Amino acid sequence: MNLKKVFFKIEGINELADKDCKIKFSDNYEEKVDDVETILGDDYEYIESMLKVYNWYILNKITGGTNAEFLSDANCQLYEVHKNDLEQLKKVIREDYPADYNDMFNSITKAGNYVSYIHNSYVKKSAMKDEFYDYIENILKKRDHLSEDAKDILRKIELDIFMPKQTSVDNAAIPYQFNLQELIRIIDLQGQYYPILLENKDKIISLIEFRIPYHVGPLHKNATNGW
Repeated sequence: MNLKKVFFKIEGINELADKDCKIKFSDNYEEKVDDVETILGDDYEYIESMLKVYNWYILNKITGGTNAEFLSDANCQLYEVHKNDLEQLKKVIREDYPADYNDMFNSITKAGNYVSYIHNSYVKKSAMKDEFYDYIENILKKRDHLSEDAKDILRKIELDIFMPKQTSVDNAAIPYQFNLQELIRIIDLQGQYYPILLENKDKIISLIEFRIPYHVGPLHKNATNGW
């Protein structure tokens, strides 16, 4: 979203540098939210409304496209989608673009390839989904005539449903209540084998329900993730 185009009548909107005037809820929003709120003032409520709609869409994409009752079940189904998409992509690259196969699936230096997309530990910089999609499209567009599998991959990329991952920034849209539901399920199931879980069920649940008040600040002055 280009803030200068959406809020062009707001005084001070041009104070945003060109590199800071665009935000993506799926990418750099958290880094820019304070500056954006300062510039927009009361009009920031429109951004908040957009974010709510975006989070609803992401949550629906994660859970609504499956028949799973629990989030973990939905993620298992997404894992199968990723697996099937990977097989399809390997088939297309192997058959139609053999020269690009190694760079796509084995190279640890190619930015945006599959290795960087799945956060391989040997890769210096991981690739965001958009980078991975661009990498695939640049390869597939080398040919004028695409196979049906290649067309299907491009269609799924356009719909933003190709090769989903278990861990991504999209998970920030999942309300904590879903995780609470999963925790209760785990306690009830594992409590059959470890009674201590059932005996302390309320205490364990309180750990996920409790939130440290914002004004408390970091719990340890040297901790980078100590909120």
